[in-house]
Amino acid sequence: MLCENRIRELLIAMGVPVRLVFYDSTDSTNNRAREWAKGDYTGGCVAFLARKQTAGRGRRGRTFLSEEGGIYLSLLVRPDKNTKTERITGEAATTVLSVVERLTGLSVGIKWVNDLYINGKKCAGILTEGEFDENGNLAYFVLGLGINVYKINNFSSKMPIATTLEDEVDREKEAKNREVRLPDINRLCAEIIASLLSTDTPSVSDYKKRCILLGKRVLIKRGDSEFFATALDVCEDYSLLIRLDGGEEIALGSGEVTTVFNP
Repeated sequence: MLCENRIRELLIAMGVPVRLVFYDSTDSTNNRAREWAKGDYTGGCVAFLARKQTAGRGRRGRTFLSEEGGIYLSLLVRPDKNTKTERITGEAATTVLSVVERLTGLSVGIKWVNDLYINGKKCAGILTEGEFDENGNLAYFVLGLGINVYKINNFSSKMPIATTLEDEVDREKEAKNREVRLPDINRLCAEIIASLLSTDTPSVSDYKKRCILLGKRVLIKRGDSEFFATALDVCEDYSLLIRLDGGEEIALGSGEVTTVFNP
């Protein structure tokens, strides 16, 4: 399981300047981070980490199953003037993907805008939240990440569209498709924190190369409406360029997008 002292040791060894707040269990690390931000928070990055969440959530208020065996992490950051808010989630998704692939050998894709997929199943999700000050500037943002690492009892029956890194490593080993390995969860967690706080940010082109929706027919849900389109491209602000069935092309800044067939 996650070990607070081990993660601290790894972060110190890597020279990562972050304050770590650790919970055996909490409702949501994003909630804890937002509470911290409303207090005496003056800046610097604070990482909130839990072995288990009782009320983990994803986009649009969906439940994110958060039992022991995963990484449930929220980074509280006060942005500088150069932070481009529309790029935070997309850059984070590409960064986490790179760490997971490097440490496991698995092939990972991104489902616009914030989910990581392996072999057609979700293995991680990102939820970014924040607040603006009276001048309309972003006062802080919270980057929340949930990643399924180790096998969880009855996981497939509870979450049939999801998977864990351990399940996918075992599947690849059995198929002998590639050299894969299951990393220590503490090493994986520390490497993810270090990479998310690095000044080396990925580009939109890096994101596009791993986006599993491009070129596919997709179903889009926005509010109470649903419609079909073809996913064409990811724009510089990480909006999704789609072509409607009537031929019109629009950049989609929000909405729930799924492929007509499983990605």
